[in-house]
Amino acid sequence: MAHIHRIEDEPGEVSELVYFCSDSCHRSWCAEEEMPYEGWDGGHENPNTVVCECCGERLQGWEDEDEDENEDENEDENAARAAVAQLALGEYKFRKGGYEGEPDEVAVIDLVTDLLHLLHLNGVDDPHPVLEMAWTHFLAEVEVPSAMHLFNPPTQV
Repeated sequence: MAHIHRIEDEPGEVSELVYFCSDSCHRSWCAEEEMPYEGWDGGHENPNTVVCECCGERLQGWEDEDEDENEDENEDENAARAAVAQLALGEYKFRKGGYEGEPDEVAVIDLVTDLLHLLHLNGVDDPHPVLEMAWTHFLAEVEVPSAMHLFNPPTQV
C-alpha cells in the first residue's frame, strides 16, 4: 500500500501525487526536496503499479495483470540477493576471524554492528532512519506486514 504526498498549485488544487513505499521514504523525500511533510498519509491501494519516489520500490496495483509473474520474479530476485548476502557473510566471517561453527546469527549481528560503525565514521550519527528503511524494505519484499511490530525504532524528538 502506498503513501501519498499531494502537491498543490493553489490551495485545494492538487496538481501532482507523489507515491512512496513507506512513511520513512515520504519523510526522507520531503526533507531532501525541502517540501513540508504534512503527516502520515499511507495505506492507499492503487489500481496501477506506482514507484516509490524516494527509493524506487515498485508498489503493485490491483489491476495490473502480471501480478503473479511479478511475485515470482520478486521471490527469485530476493533469493538471488540472499545468496549474494550469504557469500558476503562468509567472507566477512573469514576476514574478521570468526570461530569455527560460528552461527550466522552471531556473524550478522557483528556485521550490522560494523556497518553501523561505518555509518558513524561517514558522519551518520543517527542510524535509526537507515535501520527503519531497511526493515520496511524487507517487509515489503517478503510481504509480511504483520511482522512490523517486531521493530519499533525510537521515535525522533
